[in-house]
Amino acid sequence: MDRIFAWITGLWHSRLLRLLVVGVLASLLLIPVAAIDGLIHERMTQRDAAHDEVTATWGGPQRIAGPVLIVPYDRVSQVTQKDGRVQELRRSYRLRVLPEQVAIDSKVRTELRRRGMYQITLFTAETKFSGSFARPDPSALGIEPSDVYWDRAELVVELSEPRALRQQVHLSWGAKATSFEPGAGDQRSVPGATRGIHAPVQVSPGVTRFSFQLAHAGSRELRFAPVGKSNQVSVRADWPHPSFQGQWLPRTSTITNQGFQAAWAVPHLGRNYPQLSHDETAPFPALLDAALGVDLISPVDTYKMCARSVKYAGLVLLLTFLVVWVLEVLGSFRLHSIQYLLTGAGVCVFFLLQLSLAEHFGFLPAHAIASVAVVALSTAYGFVALGNLKRALVLGGVLSSVYAYLFILFQLETFALLIGACAVFAALAAVMYVTRRVQW
Repeated sequence: MDRIFAWITGLWHSRLLRLLVVGVLASLLLIPVAAIDGLIHERMTQRDAAHDEVTATWGGPQRIAGPVLIVPYDRVSQVTQKDGRVQELRRSYRLRVLPEQVAIDSKVRTELRRRGMYQITLFTAETKFSGSFARPDPSALGIEPSDVYWDRAELVVELSEPRALRQQVHLSWGAKATSFEPGAGDQRSVPGATRGIHAPVQVSPGVTRFSFQLAHAGSRELRFAPVGKSNQVSVRADWPHPSFQGQWLPRTSTITNQGFQAAWAVPHLGRNYPQLSHDETAPFPALLDAALGVDLISPVDTYKMCARSVKYAGLVLLLTFLVVWVLEVLGSFRLHSIQYLLTGAGVCVFFLLQLSLAEHFGFLPAHAIASVAVVALSTAYGFVALGNLKRALVLGGVLSSVYAYLFILFQLETFALLIGACAVFAALAAVMYVTRRVQW
């Protein structure tokens, strides 16, 4: 019995068992870390809801396709009745003509609005469209020229959010001037283009030049579909953090602290829809799927940075407990499990402090303030729990290095895996070195 009791006592005081207990405690502290991660995503949802509330009355992401010329025509067929009479059957269809040339010049001005503590980026834009249409020969599609009603054509511009228009849109069509009307015209004109504007026009033989200007508002993104045989798109804005999107990147771009300027040149050979088509055999493809443009992104997303930070919580807890355990192994003292939990709780509070402070001061100041607060708290508590100032300073120094490492990791996203692997290797090497003479 004495031997069994001695074996149990030795096992209880063994360093290996202490290491296993420390691992269990670190695993338990991942529960509040998961709760903090859930809180971050909840705040992200609230931010998105605030953004949607503002853009519901201002204007959301803007996507524009057009102009597209829609021309009605009839297809006449002969039907023989049972009594031998021949009846003429006439059905109406739509012919879609894309422009020969399109030049789009957009000037964007951004502004920041706040809804509660959330900051939302909005913009207003003045976009000028100009170019030309060439009256095609419909016989290429098997359509009789006499069956096409060129005097009943419509010029359609598809808009993702027509309510974001700030003023009436006037059209210059050849030598004539007219105004756009709400709606995308005939619902069969452009598939899904139930939102947009249209203007009645008459298509004369030869080439007709057009121009019009949109004054519109929006948020986050501005994109244009390249509908012409030759497309020239230019966007200028006072936002210094553009993210170019779409199937084509700009040919030229200039980005400064005061804004950016970008230009696209897209030929029709890169598109998946033709210049001339009709709706008899197949629906028209969606033009907005080929839209190109820019997203006005924020350089630092506070919640995404906090979410990335929480992903490293397990590593921070492991390194913190590992340092305390090594100090315990090298010294002549033992810490209670509650003292381990309290030290780990300080690490968990760091992520909560970082989130709450970042919502008001930004991620960088929040990370610095939370790091200083938690390092000071852990060092002060370590001085009492470890019973030695030198050991407490070692703990504080390691925590300071970990938080500094995290910040560098966030700035160098491309090398995050490499830096992380090197840090883990360095930590393992340090533990192996300081415990090399320990009799396990």
